[in-house]
Amino acid sequence: MSSEDTFNSKNVPVKSLTFTYLSLLLKTANHAALLIPDASTSELQVSTAREICERVLSHCPEFVDQTRHAAFRTLSDPKYCGKMAVLAGLLRVFRKERSKVLLFSYSTR
Repeated sequence: MSSEDTFNSKNVPVKSLTFTYLSLLLKTANHAALLIPDASTSELQVSTAREICERVLSHCPEFVDQTRHAAFRTLSDPKYCGKMAVLAGLLRVFRKERSKVLLFSYSTR
């Protein structure tokens, strides 16, 4: 049986899911709020992202139904975002040392 003949539990060919999962993994690596679908997201990505959000964010159900913009602001709170928790810790150290800080981001969103 080739990968073309392999189907997931919803009878969707696994080969057709490759780019969907790749895109979702990239979004997850950048920020969990990017999983929340918007108008430009394909139907397959919407259903898959919603399923992932419901599982991953089950301890924070309010994020699943929020808009991307609102969730992004909420998830930037160090309580919910590992990157922000590390940044907050580093900023506390720099403030204590009275150091100056320049913060750069590749994000355009």
